[in-house]
Formats: sequence, C-alpha cells, structure tokens
Amino acid sequence: MIVRTECSALLDRPSHDFNSRMISWSDEKQVLEATAECDVLVYQVGDNYDYHEGCVTWLARLPGVVCLHDFFVGHMFYAWAQKNIEKADSVLKHLYGDDMAKSFF
Repeated sequence: MIVRTECSALLDRPSHDFNSRMISWSDEKQVLEATAECDVLVYQVGDNYDYHEGCVTWLARLPGVVCLHDFFVGHMFYAWAQKNIEKADSVLKHLYGDDMAKSFF
C-alpha cells in the first residue's frame, strides 16, 4: 500500500504506476486502516514540502523509518513553518536556543 503525501493541489495529478493500491494521506480512515495492517511504515522524505506534506503530518502520529532523499530539508521546514509558526518556533528553540528562534522568522 502506498500513501500519497503530496499537497492537495498535486493529489489530483496522475501518479506513476507502482502496481500497488494508493490512497491519499488526507483520508484519515483509510490511512489508519492501512497502517494497522502493516509491519513497518517507511517515509520517503525530501526537501519539497508540496510533495511531502502528508509525511510531516503523519510522522508525529505514526512513527516509522524515515528515508531522506535530499541532504538538506531546510526549505521543507520553512514551508511547513508558514502554517505552523508556534510549532516551528518550539523546534528552533529546542535545537538552537531562543536567540536563533527569534531571528529565524
């Protein structure tokens, strides 16, 4: 089973044929049913938030193995932070301290 993780605007576009059933990350019922039956969750994550929004959303609720296919994911963090300022600020404070968090945004 593959859970498509693109932003809403990209989910309407055709995907590659993976010879597997695909569901949208935004369909909570289907995602929870699918993950209840699997042995491991593997998240393919890169720097483009539009392609990985669903990974970021589900990872906190459903931990799994994360495969980063980009060395740098700062752009993804910045795009996510635009709608999650308080959480992003908390992450920055935790990792880099108050001064960095104040200067980031």
